[in-house]
Amino acid sequence: MSEIKETLKEKIGSPCSKKRIPGIYIFTHIPTASKYVGSFSELAIRLNGYITGTHKKTGLLIPLLKKKNLKDFSLQVFPFYLDYIKTSEIVLEQYYLLNPCFTLKSCE
Repeated sequence: MSEIKETLKEKIGSPCSKKRIPGIYIFTHIPTASKYVGSFSELAIRLNGYITGTHKKTGLLIPLLKKKNLKDFSLQVFPFYLDYIKTSEIVLEQYYLLNPCFTLKSCE
């Protein structure tokens, strides 16, 4: 887990840093290939909540993360470093939701 935290810190900063990187992230449950896409204006804060288990137990992904092991998931992170247009991460998230593979997203 510390390796994941270090990699994320290197790429998008830490939750406490002044570096605020927006973007999207995709969790894939490896055994079932079910996917979850999310977006946030501060990726480090959001992803830290998933990794440390401090998010509220809502939706479909968080209970699955709690029930299964983090090793059962792959994580792709798409940070927006350059030419960022405010809220563009939300648009990209909605695009991914058109794909039927993203079955872990629920109306929260």
